[in-house]
Amino acid sequence: MPPALPLLLVAILTFSGCCSPNRGGDDDANSPIDRLTLREPAGRTLATAKLHLPNPLPPDDQTFEGEWTLLSSVDEFPTDATRSGTYTGFVHDRRVSIDLNPGTNDNNITLSGAREGSTWTGQWSHSTFAGSRPKGTFTLTTQ
Repeated sequence: MPPALPLLLVAILTFSGCCSPNRGGDDDANSPIDRLTLREPAGRTLATAKLHLPNPLPPDDQTFEGEWTLLSSVDEFPTDATRSGTYTGFVHDRRVSIDLNPGTNDNNITLSGAREGSTWTGQWSHSTFAGSRPKGTFTLTTQ
């Protein structure tokens, strides 16, 4: 093997990005696309996540599902059963209701909001066996 061949292969692989752990695009954790931010009522960020909504959303009174990934959270954010996974959603009257931990009545996060331009905004709640409690606001930035 010529001595320059290994260096040429390394250069090709490096610049093509095939060995890069994060090549950007829609799956880039730093991308503003599909970025979910959950805040307390005073406005402090409690958690951030990626959540991909279907585009377009289904018509009214239809369900949808997708994947979400928790990116960061503060200690008081309820992460015991709500770290990442499959979510379910429902469209009604141009609003969405999203259940981040479907099939679970205890320790669940739900979102309810409407679209304003390219951003979904609304309220998020934490549900336990004792009931659901409003916890703050959310924004979901999409493109």
